[in-house]
Amino acid sequence: MSFNSIHADVCVIGAGPAGSVFATRLARLGHQVVIVEKRPFPRPHVGESLTPLVWDLLDLIDARDLVARTGIRKNPIVRVKWGSAEVREVHHSPNRAPFAVNRSRFDAALLEHARSSGVTVVQPAMVRRPKRRERSWEIELVGCHNPSHIFARFLADASGRQRVLGGTVCRSPQRLIAIEGRWRFGRSDGKTRVESGDHAWYWGAHMPDGAFSAMVFVDLTQYAGKYLARSRLESLYAALLDKSQLLGGLQGQTQMPGVIAHDASTYSDPNPIDALSIKIGEAAFALDPLSSSGVQKALQTALVGSVVVNTILAGGSTESAMSFFCDAQRSAVGQHKRWSQMFYRETDVFGGRDSAGITAEHEDRPKHLAEGAWVRLAKSTQLIKVPCLVGDKVEVRQALMHPRLSRPVAYLGGIYLQPFLDQLGNWHSLKDLRYSWRNSAEETQNDVLIRWLGRIGLLDTREKPWLDLPDTLTCGQPPEPPSIQASRGL
Repeated sequence: MSFNSIHADVCVIGAGPAGSVFATRLARLGHQVVIVEKRPFPRPHVGESLTPLVWDLLDLIDARDLVARTGIRKNPIVRVKWGSAEVREVHHSPNRAPFAVNRSRFDAALLEHARSSGVTVVQPAMVRRPKRRERSWEIELVGCHNPSHIFARFLADASGRQRVLGGTVCRSPQRLIAIEGRWRFGRSDGKTRVESGDHAWYWGAHMPDGAFSAMVFVDLTQYAGKYLARSRLESLYAALLDKSQLLGGLQGQTQMPGVIAHDASTYSDPNPIDALSIKIGEAAFALDPLSSSGVQKALQTALVGSVVVNTILAGGSTESAMSFFCDAQRSAVGQHKRWSQMFYRETDVFGGRDSAGITAEHEDRPKHLAEGAWVRLAKSTQLIKVPCLVGDKVEVRQALMHPRLSRPVAYLGGIYLQPFLDQLGNWHSLKDLRYSWRNSAEETQNDVLIRWLGRIGLLDTREKPWLDLPDTLTCGQPPEPPSIQASRGL
């Protein structure tokens, strides 16, 4: 064992947003964490466009103000030409608008925040393939004389598409390559552009430094081989811009040196966690860039992953923690896949409707509950036990399951459902139901829960439920059937 080694609870490989946020959260939970990053900061990086939900995630590690000081640019107006000749504008409120960051500064700020939270940072240093022991890891470092080794109980792969821990991935048949150039405008309207084209789509947005980033995402099956050769990249980029209505005018502006291409295809790792390691960010999955939510999802996997690993290190149920993380990833990837395919189906980016391979899903209209209605939980519902995030750990909770739900639901808006659902095994008027719930949650939360159950069809409703009883029953109140647990065999 080398004298210049580090011993830690968790070693994180990669200091991008996912790695830094994951490390920060675990350090604040009392664990010894070390990050290894192969490149010095600041470093250039793609992915400058962020969704407004990122602010809520940064609040969880008290990093909002820190990131805001790095310089951001809000882009509240988006010009869209998608699947038709019509050009329309989408307006976002200023406080919930997408925004652009300087990724060099953004990543450096999050890493410094991790350091100030107690995380040990080793940078720059290359990781030789980690060696897995029976209950720990040995990580040898290359190009770094002190330390030369890290010994850790748990290993987190946040290395992005490099995927240091390897493993198989499920790749989408629809492969994208992104070609990016930077421009300087004489005058600018400040609007973001999104446009679909023939086997390609376009995105352009203003950056905090005043430059305009213009990207073309091309179908790899149409532009593979010689079309993407480095010697022809700039001419291909110019030719594609000429075909764009919203970005074609860039040819009259000043182009900054350098056009780059990088992989933008989607994939997911079906096994992102085991008892001693976890993959977060793009080491676990990569989303279609159409949503501009790659950084948001990376931060979400980091925050969820930190709670999962905290559960394992603290002696909680490793099986439940792993199950929760895998289920959360499958749900996120599946939901995003359906969303992106819905939009691509409207275009010729991948050949149109037939090649998208999906059909439009039927969406039920909201069901209105009359104020005088009597309700009970639908007979096809079940309460099952599932792992859930509870504070800083994963614990097993009762959750509602129904054919209309894509996954079990244990919490709605922070409200644990099981105590409320127990009462819905019997018929209740809405008035009595709200009264009986008055001490369990706020009135507005009760209304949200009732509307949600009614909207997706999880409630049986009657104006007067006793009218359906046999004639021999003449009492003036509805009968009291067994509790929901008994009626569902739980």
